[in-house]
Amino acid sequence: MKSLKDRYLHLLHQKDVTAYQVSAKTGISNDVLSRLKNGKTEKISNDNAKLLAEYFGVSKEWLTTGNGEMLTNTAGVKTPQHQAPPQDGRLFDLVVSQQETIKNLTEINKNLSETNKQLSELLEAEQSKKTSSGSDKRASRYREAS
Repeated sequence: MKSLKDRYLHLLHQKDVTAYQVSAKTGISNDVLSRLKNGKTEKISNDNAKLLAEYFGVSKEWLTTGNGEMLTNTAGVKTPQHQAPPQDGRLFDLVVSQQETIKNLTEINKNLSETNKQLSELLEAEQSKKTSSGSDKRASRYREAS
């Protein structure tokens, strides 16, 4: 990966996060991350580089220049690139959050289904009234004409 943009996009994809999530976790402004993501800058401040490197578990040197080892562990000791960085529970938190979201959406879907059923019944009743009302009017006109 030749450019800072490429390395940043690779890390976003690898960690499956958005620039907004990175901003929220690191405190780096969305504007800075947007310029980085869109290739509008090839340099970031030393502080931002450090924050991004720590967040993604990569070396600051690799992030900023593309040189050196990509991954580091939390003690700053280099790890082989084929080894995954240490986990800190974010995946578990994400899974729990997604399960809660699924539970909430299931409940919403159930409520919408019940509402849809009630609306269908009301619509059917209204249509039935109109049909019988129309028949009554035709019968009364027929009697008047006779």
